[in-house]
Amino acid sequence: MACPNCGQPTIEGAKFCASCGSPLTQTTAAAPQAPAAPESDDGTMLSSAPHMAPAPQMPTAAVPLPNSAAPAAPQTTVPQPTTPQPAAQAQPTAQAQATQTVAPQAAPTQQFQYAPSPAPQPAAAPQPSQPTQQIARPAADPTITALTTPQSMKTMGASLGIGLGASVVFALLASIVFFMGNAAASNGLAGIPGFSDTASFLGNNGVSGSGPNFFQILFTVMTLGVGGSLNLKTSSQGFSLSNLGIDASHVSVTLPIGLPGVALAIGAAFGAYMLARRFALRFKWTGVISSLIVGVLSGLVLLVFAAIFPVTVGGSYSDYSASASLSGVSFRTFCMAFLLSAAGALAGYALAQYAGDSGNVFSAAWRWAHRARGFVRTLVESFAIYGVLFLVLGLVATIAMSAANHLGAGGLLLVPLLFPALPLMLISLSSFGGIAFSTSSYSVHTITLFNVSSLSQYGWILWICFVLFLLATFYIALRETARNMYDPYYAGWQHTWK
Repeated sequence: MACPNCGQPTIEGAKFCASCGSPLTQTTAAAPQAPAAPESDDGTMLSSAPHMAPAPQMPTAAVPLPNSAAPAAPQTTVPQPTTPQPAAQAQPTAQAQATQTVAPQAAPTQQFQYAPSPAPQPAAAPQPSQPTQQIARPAADPTITALTTPQSMKTMGASLGIGLGASVVFALLASIVFFMGNAAASNGLAGIPGFSDTASFLGNNGVSGSGPNFFQILFTVMTLGVGGSLNLKTSSQGFSLSNLGIDASHVSVTLPIGLPGVALAIGAAFGAYMLARRFALRFKWTGVISSLIVGVLSGLVLLVFAAIFPVTVGGSYSDYSASASLSGVSFRTFCMAFLLSAAGALAGYALAQYAGDSGNVFSAAWRWAHRARGFVRTLVESFAIYGVLFLVLGLVATIAMSAANHLGAGGLLLVPLLFPALPLMLISLSSFGGIAFSTSSYSVHTITLFNVSSLSQYGWILWICFVLFLLATFYIALRETARNMYDPYYAGWQHTWK
């Protein structure tokens, strides 16, 4: 090994040079450490010569170095050799350490330079749109949304259309009676001696008259079939009807509900069930509100047709003329059409939810009746048994009266207007009830099972109906007893009042 000072060879392991006396231990130990000069955070070698720390110049830098963005604080301490060092070499090392300790102080300066960067955050600019989203329109009511769907509209349309169509069909069957009666009356009057001469005389002297047409009779019968009322309006020219003893100021015609009204209810139920089951419409509240809408539309449609086609008859002779009009535009007509169609549609929606596994409303009603329990089952069976029994009795009575009065097959055409009123009358008389009637010139008269003076020739028929009523009641009681054997819960005394 040579002395770094004089270049003379030295002894291995000697601490001082034998020629010049320079220390050899620090030189040889520091030799490997010489290349490990202090290094700044950005990779720049620091000089060992004394100089001022560049830390005060860091804030003036406009753009920081890329590597200075993330200073490593743990790397600020550089391990130093444990061997003692000469004073000449210790000073640069201390200066380097001072430089290294000052260098990390630039980190806060660099953070201070980056602190203003969040200022251009106009990210809060979209905040004005947030109040706009919060003040959004309120959500639509689910019931209203369900009512305005195409499926709900189709269901209401089918219920309304099928109900009115079925009512028109049965009204047409009843209208045939009036056309046949008009023709029969004309032929019968023509056969009366002197009538043909009187008609010829009136025609030759300018007497003319007009009667109702087909549509007027059809919708008038339909109005009577649903239980509506007809109001009579008269007019005369050249004379006064009051002078003839005719007071038409308070004249109205009303009949009980006939088959056109029953067909309106059943048709509405059929249409509602057919589509409500397919579209899975809820009975509450979609079905209830839809039924009310169907009822209102049905009443309005019937009022419109009654206003367009009133029954009008009239005649004129010379300067005298008279006319009469029967119009079905009345509050009762609207209410009856509303009640029948709304009740039918309501039953259809209910059966679609609670007995939706059937093909039509009739089989659905049958299955629902057999699934019912307790007094509901007894009530449904009672209506069904009494209805079928007295429907047959009513048909028999109609045929008997037609044969007795020589009406022939024409009497059966009155069935659309007599049913279900005639079976209900028979039920009332057979269960110790009564039927009261009166006219403007006749006091109130009541017919009961024990007062059949006005029906002397048909009194025995009412007693037969009474016996059949007792048998039907006994049969219903037996069915309830047998059912309670399988369902003893409803056989308890707490349910007997039902």
